[in-house]
Amino acid sequence: MRVLVVYSGRYGERILQNIAKRAPKHWSIAATRIQRIPPLDSDIGLYTPMEVEKAELMLSLLEHAEAAALIPAIAKKAEVEALIAPVDNDIWLPQGEIKRIRESLPEVCCVFPRPFCSLAPSGHRAILEFAKLFGRPKLVIRGREVVEEVEVLRGAPCGSTWHVANRLVGCSAEKAVWKAALLHQLYPCMASAKLDPISGRDSLLHISAKILMSEVERALREAGMLEEGVLEKSK
Repeated sequence: MRVLVVYSGRYGERILQNIAKRAPKHWSIAATRIQRIPPLDSDIGLYTPMEVEKAELMLSLLEHAEAAALIPAIAKKAEVEALIAPVDNDIWLPQGEIKRIRESLPEVCCVFPRPFCSLAPSGHRAILEFAKLFGRPKLVIRGREVVEEVEVLRGAPCGSTWHVANRLVGCSAEKAVWKAALLHQLYPCMASAKLDPISGRDSLLHISAKILMSEVERALREAGMLEEGVLEKSK
């Protein structure tokens, strides 16, 4: 599978590095860094990269709302069939831009996971293949009273799941869920800490932490290491 990663800063660079490190050998990963951000109401053609690699799947990891205007032009130039444009910060990808991208790319399967680590396998075959390995965390935990091994079947695109998994070994089952939350925060998660306007309750950073904590708890219970839900008891 050919994947084109379009990014503009540290957020996207970290995701690119993790995907390139862990992607199967039959994947081809190309990257385009956007260094010139188009001013409002400017001619997008002047800021669109002259050349981009052709790809089946494009990941848009841009960190400027103005740069989001480049997404349709780059996707068309790369002749992509599917687009993943995660929303880890509403300032980077506002709802108005999401609507415009959908309207500009009617023949492209577009998904906008909020946050990126909520992505589940669905839709176009390229998204299905990508989301088998990267997206909503899926773990297998082994041990008894203490975590002895954590296998990552699917991990957050930023790499935090592998970071947390390596550091849960040796932790007691009772403390593992909360330790995972702390490790997630310290990685650090780069999702927005501001209130998410869609959920109206949590920040995207908090939602990301809850996704991981819920999966750690599920894996512990599946392994027979927890009888009661830690998260339920904390409510």
